[in-house]
Amino acid sequence: LAARAGEVSFLPLYGLPFGVKDNVHVQGVPTTCGCPSYSRMPDETAEAVRRAIAAGAIFIGKQTLDQFATGLNGTRTLGGHCKNTFDPEIIPGGSSSGSGVAVAAGLVSFSLGSDTGGSGRVPAAMNHIVGAYGWGRLDMVENRRVGIKSRETYEAPGALALMMAHEDLESITLERDLQREKIRMEHRYAELVYDGLWFSPLREAFDAFIAESQVPVTGEVRLKLEPGRCFVVGRKAPKSLYDYGLATYDAADRFRHADSEGFVRLWGLGVQTWSGIQGPGSGR
Repeated sequence: LAARAGEVSFLPLYGLPFGVKDNVHVQGVPTTCGCPSYSRMPDETAEAVRRAIAAGAIFIGKQTLDQFATGLNGTRTLGGHCKNTFDPEIIPGGSSSGSGVAVAAGLVSFSLGSDTGGSGRVPAAMNHIVGAYGWGRLDMVENRRVGIKSRETYEAPGALALMMAHEDLESITLERDLQREKIRMEHRYAELVYDGLWFSPLREAFDAFIAESQVPVTGEVRLKLEPGRCFVVGRKAPKSLYDYGLATYDAADRFRHADSEGFVRLWGLGVQTWSGIQGPGSGR
């Protein structure tokens, strides 16, 4: 750093000590992911670490984590877990517990980690936000596999809100027949999983279909929350198939209205033929 002192104005992280969660590579420092038998010596440095060092930060060392970053509370570690900085009787929380404790204790200015626990925290946060409006409760009678009917009550505001937003995004990004087929398939997929047939070729085939269908599904959906209500108020997507110029239904749109006459005649030809021979037009 002394050699780069003249570059301080160009080094936004100059002199800041930082740590790295032990599932992120730093060349020459073992990566264990909290499992000694997995330990390996990386021959390269992760891009995020490299950029931090290039910006003037000082790498101090690795920090512990829930083994393989698969926990949510910071206690699935070998050799004891970190203590909460403010109250040692409380668990530190999160798979990046070591990183959080190091920063809270002032040992480093910042730490680079990962959010493998996001699959748990994001829905939890959504449950808090959406559930506060009293929306997201399911009360249903379902058919069990053994044939009996069972009343079930579920509280899933976060998941239901995300599903609503995703379905709305699909409405502008999926081609019509693809969207219809996906909707038709959803019930069968749920039935397959409910019956415990996760490890089946049909489920794998369904997953391949779903993965391909989701390629264009990206964008933003705005949800509005009111007491007892959650609903979509807007959506946009970079690969949206909605074209205002084709759907204004007035003289200014780009749709060729003259094409409709021939299309309607051709589309109804089969039913017209049936009506004249077997239906109301046959005089029967």
